[in-house]
Amino acid sequence: TGVPIPHGTCRLSVSERELLVIKQKNKQYCWLLVEAYEEFEDFLEATYAALGIADKSNWLMSDFGNISFSDIENKDFDWYFEKAKKKRDSAKNILKRIRGLYPKLIEIEKNNKLEIHLAFVIELIASLRHIIVHKGGIVDDRDEFLKKTLERCGLWNSGKYDEAMKDFAFSFFGGGEYE
Repeated sequence: TGVPIPHGTCRLSVSERELLVIKQKNKQYCWLLVEAYEEFEDFLEATYAALGIADKSNWLMSDFGNISFSDIENKDFDWYFEKAKKKRDSAKNILKRIRGLYPKLIEIEKNNKLEIHLAFVIELIASLRHIIVHKGGIVDDRDEFLKKTLERCGLWNSGKYDEAMKDFAFSFFGGGEYE
């Protein structure tokens, strides 16, 4: 007949439309967090590559792979960068190595102008990224999520942790219909 017929439409109240807008905005923020963390991982890998090229002793022998020591001298940044990207749990292990090379970083992560434990925040963002990517941002048990996050960064201490960390972590979750 030439008359357009709309498909999949429904009538929504103003409050239902408001909820949909908030949920869409939240999904966008979640994906911004995911992308930001993945950029951070790339930064760490590039930093680790630069550390390796600057001084071979900054890297563990296992990081070089199956290559003779004389062949390492001829390798460029791209080679180091590719090796860093292939490192298992790259962000976590690169940070662990950097903390080993620069122990003052551990103190700075604990005591800084932001007054927040930066190692915890990095692990929290990594955990949130994982939940967003693999579970659509749904956390089944917030307390278990917090426990695992604190364990991964060594701050669980048999359940004795700074309550400010819990408050900070839980501030990323909505309540009620936004939970």
